[in-house]
Amino acid sequence: MTYPTDLLRGVCVEDLAWIAGSWQGTIGDDPVEEVWTAPNGGTMMGMFRWLRNGNPRFYEIITLEPDEDGVCMRVRHFSPGPGLHTWEGQDAAMEFKLTELRAGHAVFCQSDDPDTWLIYEATETNLKVAFASAKGQPPVEKPFLFNKA
Repeated sequence: MTYPTDLLRGVCVEDLAWIAGSWQGTIGDDPVEEVWTAPNGGTMMGMFRWLRNGNPRFYEIITLEPDEDGVCMRVRHFSPGPGLHTWEGQDAAMEFKLTELRAGHAVFCQSDDPDTWLIYEATETNLKVAFASAKGQPPVEKPFLFNKA
């Protein structure tokens, strides 16, 4: 499976408004949720939470922001427990650049690994988030499947 790495210039965050909403699903027996704000001020914010045995496994704070290359998704992972300790370090975030966009479908290429993509696909009631890799095995075993809450 091959996805583009060419950046989409001229696309704005508002073109991704279809991601907005509260989405809930499961990975195995684990509840997962992703919540996205509507575009405002040229940005969107998202939150992801994964629970295991009733306790947080980890959290993510996600932003969609314009930059000189188009739209950038920035993700920060946080360990559960007090203090909101990040996985990436104090001033770091994973970055994904928007490389493909059509109705209900967006592909983001990981900035420091052009062979890894994050794919969002949505209908009015469902959201699918998956990783793909040109290196063979995807980073996650199954896509995250959500229903609109």
